Amino acid sequence: MKFRKKIVNIRSIARADDWQIIHSSLMTVLMIFFMVMFSIYHLKKEDEYEVILNSIQGGFGGTANVERILEAQYREKEKDVEKEFADSEGLKKFTRIESDRETIKIIFPDPVIFSPGSADLKLETMWLLGEIAEKLRMLPDNKIVIEGHTDNIPISSAGRYSSNWELSLARSLSIVHYMTEVENMNPSNFVPMGYGEYRPLYPNDSPEHRAQNRRIEINIVKKG
Repeated sequence: MKFRKKIVNIRSIARADDWQIIHSSLMTVLMIFFMVMFSIYHLKKEDEYEVILNSIQGGFGGTANVERILEAQYREKEKDVEKEFADSEGLKKFTRIESDRETIKIIFPDPVIFSPGSADLKLETMWLLGEIAEKLRMLPDNKIVIEGHTDNIPISSAGRYSSNWELSLARSLSIVHYMTEVENMNPSNFVPMGYGEYRPLYPNDSPEHRAQNRRIEINIVKKG
């Protein structure tokens, strides 16, 4: 009887401790839940969610997706560079900055960096490309598409170029040469394009609209 009584007592102790184990597990789950909710409320950035969630997963014995963490961190770097472009007083004065889910776009209106009919960079505004290059070094893996655009007025036959198409491509190539040869950036990142008059922002029906159509676009293609 004494032996059976001891077994009963041991079982009673075991049952008494069970609730503590359950309570401890529940508290751990709740703690993780509130950590995630706290992070979501304060960060408000999708890319940071991934980093936080993967870190929590790894900390509690799961397998953190290193590739996804690195991708999220790179997207955050793209956002930082985009903000630096938008905050630059020099760029705001001479260019227009636009962005969407796919690209960061820096638009040079005519004739900020080129004289009419020329594909030679102006010395007085060349520093703008240097400032852009400095920020682009933070994004070593992004493709950069340089687009040249003109209006629809035929180019002078006495000039160096036979068509607006050639002029627009020559201008984009001048920027690529500057970025790769002067700023020593990776040539494989750059794609020069010349569209001539064939991708206007506005109909070429007024001097104001034609001026808007004459432009250079530097498009940083996002990786995210």
